[in-house]
Amino acid sequence: MTRDLSCLIFSLMSNQINSGDREQKVERLIHWLREASDRAWALNEAVLAPHGLTLSQGRVLGHLADEALAGRPVLQKDLEPALGRVTSSVTSLLQGLEAKGLVRRIESPTDGRAKELHLTDAGWKLRDVLRLTTDWKDVLAAWLTNEEIDQATLVLRRMGTPVEG
Repeated sequence: MTRDLSCLIFSLMSNQINSGDREQKVERLIHWLREASDRAWALNEAVLAPHGLTLSQGRVLGHLADEALAGRPVLQKDLEPALGRVTSSVTSLLQGLEAKGLVRRIESPTDGRAKELHLTDAGWKLRDVLRLTTDWKDVLAAWLTNEEIDQATLVLRRMGTPVEG
């Protein structure tokens, strides 16, 4: 799994996108972004599916685990911006995770209207599985130089910024 992803990232950042005119370069960049996204999606789904989890559910569990380990409580409303989802979508994800016994919502001690989210023991047991879906950090560190990481970050940040005009 990691080797396939490493090869794909290496290909993405290699000189393969340095030939041809500007339009062809942009087309190749889009192609490799799609390839990387599709591969990451498929690898993550392959790890999560045997546990009856979707990628979105895995993201929620991973976020809750990371925040809990950092000592930060998570309110339900905090998941919306963290996941880029609307309220109804977050509610549906949480209901599914509650039904599986992986998450519980409790009244916030500081705000009775807000709900804090906590992993159950079963949710914590999936932590090792969730780590497998975040191997990107190790792969990128192994294959890319600091300069390449900076360049990729700059490009992806610019692509994620809305165009004005």
